[in-house]
Amino acid sequence: MTKSIIGTKSLVVSPHVKPVEMDVEMNHLVRKIADEKNISYQDIVSGAGHDAQVFGTMCPTCLLFVPSQGGNQPLT
Repeated sequence: MTKSIIGTKSLVVSPHVKPVEMDVEMNHLVRKIADEKNISYQDIVSGAGHDAQVFGTMCPTCLLFVPSQGGNQPLT
């Protein structure tokens, strides 16, 4: 599906991008670095759509969700 954006540009939208697993080794490395730097973390499963769904089919991929300062979530 192609959508017109402001009449001059187009965007290809694929509503059929499937979930992908994140790279196990990359996730391990991120956890190891966090442990070494005494940074707390929590593994989560994200149901949101991300570029990682596309990249994860082509190369090792992981996602890091970083809380904003003070824990505020300005987009919600």
